[in-house]
Amino acid sequence: MGVRMSEEAAWEMITQAEQGVFVSLRRSGEPVALPVWFVVDDQQIYLRTPARSKKVARIRADDRISFLVQDGRAWSQLRGVHLSGHARIADDPQLEATVDQLMERKYAGLRTPASDRPAATNEHYRERVLIQIVPTQILSWDNGLLRLGAAR
Repeated sequence: MGVRMSEEAAWEMITQAEQGVFVSLRRSGEPVALPVWFVVDDQQIYLRTPARSKKVARIRADDRISFLVQDGRAWSQLRGVHLSGHARIADDPQLEATVDQLMERKYAGLRTPASDRPAATNEHYRERVLIQIVPTQILSWDNGLLRLGAAR
């Protein structure tokens, strides 16, 4: 009896998650894990970030990344999906427009209006880039798939 999800169930979990953990690498190879908002389109993950962020510099230096979504409180409820792959800066205005629409639908009620943010914050987010995660490996687990208490 395993805990691996089907690929379809794993992508459903990723798509429905509100936050993910994006991991990129410093030049030294040390990982940097950051919580991010993201959307999924055609089994590709997209996120937006300021153009001058360290995240962008790390991707340009080394495009290897990992990405994790997880949930559950009790051990028997723990489940997650971990992707390994590569990230790239996407430079496609049509794709950017599509992702912006998906992000607006997913996070509209959670965003702080620009008028309520400090001017420096608005300036920081004015120039953004689109990061595309291209997964090469998917690992998943769902402890709920175990038959706890069942005879072995």
